[in-house]
Amino acid sequence: MAGAVAWKRISLFTIIVWLWIGQLGWLAWHFAPEVADLAGRLATGRVGEAIRQEDNSYRWFQELKKIIPPEGAYGFVDCYEAGIDIQARYHLYPRRLVRLKPTVTPSFLYERLHWAQANFLILRECNPSPYWRFLSNPKEPVFQPLPQSGATAAFTVDARRLIGGFYD
Repeated sequence: MAGAVAWKRISLFTIIVWLWIGQLGWLAWHFAPEVADLAGRLATGRVGEAIRQEDNSYRWFQELKKIIPPEGAYGFVDCYEAGIDIQARYHLYPRRLVRLKPTVTPSFLYERLHWAQANFLILRECNPSPYWRFLSNPKEPVFQPLPQSGATAAFTVDARRLIGGFYD
């Protein structure tokens, strides 16, 4: 009787070991095409770059980082639901961030950009207030659009023209 119990323990242990070996074999077969890429990334030290490059907002922030000077400030208009403003602050540091909601009036927008001396205005995918039609006017002297890709719009701001005392 004792021999039968020991045989069951050995066979159960053997089954578990063979299942574990099978799982490792399946994982090796499944990830075999990526092993060469992973080894190359580990050798060169570019481990997390692939994940960041897949993110559209990361690539967009890297483009903006080249345009906005480190001592500059930028206005960021977003719905603040996806946490993109936190990513913007992280990727664009040490540039100063002026957070604005899409429902803000043009006078408040002008005043905040004036006091912060913001050089750029970034509009995320949220629909801004209908009062903001002046941004789509290419002849607007204060805001000049930057050539950007995607659904996000970015403008340079001529802070010298934002004198203050804005009223709706």
